[in-house]
Amino acid sequence: MKFARFVGLGLTIGLITSNTLRAQETVTTPAIQGPRIYCEQPLFDFGSADSSTTIEHTFVIQNIGDTTLEISQVRPACGCTLANITEKTIPPGGRSEITARLSLAGRNGPQSKPITILSNDPQNPEYRVTMAGTVASAIMAAPDRLMFGQIGQGQSVELMIDLTSAAERFTILGIESSIPELAVTTETIEETRHYRLKATLTGPVTPGPLSAALLVKTDNAGRPAITIPVIANIVGELIYAPAVMEIPAGSGQPITRYIVIRPGTLTDFTLKAVNLPDPSMRASIFPFGNQGYRIQVENIPTSPDLNGKTITIETSGKAMSLIEIPITVK
Repeated sequence: MKFARFVGLGLTIGLITSNTLRAQETVTTPAIQGPRIYCEQPLFDFGSADSSTTIEHTFVIQNIGDTTLEISQVRPACGCTLANITEKTIPPGGRSEITARLSLAGRNGPQSKPITILSNDPQNPEYRVTMAGTVASAIMAAPDRLMFGQIGQGQSVELMIDLTSAAERFTILGIESSIPELAVTTETIEETRHYRLKATLTGPVTPGPLSAALLVKTDNAGRPAITIPVIANIVGELIYAPAVMEIPAGSGQPITRYIVIRPGTLTDFTLKAVNLPDPSMRASIFPFGNQGYRIQVENIPTSPDLNGKTITIETSGKAMSLIEIPITVK
């Protein structure tokens, strides 16, 4: 009798187990409602790389939702990272690829560069993937760029940068500047280990942002060439706006525009004359701010005939005795 009860119990357990398995087989995972962005590997660790290299990686983006995923923008965190996407409209179950390139030029130590993906995913409207790693270099540059800040036209500013190597020997073979206004001399601090560059920038005649570079050539196989960015803002004797006067085409009615001229390196100046390209135009000069002027240009025709012509302003400056503002008619 005991054996029979044991067998019966076993049959009962078997039936329960079989029914449970059949029930599990009929259960389905509900689909995710709406668009849903997903990347299996959102973090790409490039390990250790030299600062002379550019890292490239492709992130695979999937839509695991049940409606179409729309990518509105792929936004890198900085200008050193570029990102291109193959498809911005991704159907359910579909995928797209984002190819990212990270320039390591001028960088050192740990790096983490996120890329933000803007989409219509209500749960993750700003989804991030990241490129991370460590930048190592056979030769270190400190600082890694020359930031001259604001300098005047013709003004000279000197900065120094040290090139060092703790493990590998190197010799500087030559230095090239991308602009003639940047002169460089070299001082040996420790032979084959430590050199100091003395860079002197003389402000060019043309005011505005300046972006240049120094190319240092060495005999080191790991870093045969070192690019050092050079950044400055050249301040003219005078600062004026707009640089170009834009006129709407075909409005039919004459319009009024304004020109503002302020002190740059020249704090005391006067306006001698305002020369207009059309005899129907009129100019009135008013004081503006601290030693500046505002020129009100009235009765400007919206004719295509003005396109390419210039307003010239005569001043008491030396380097900027004549300011020319071109006119575009659009």
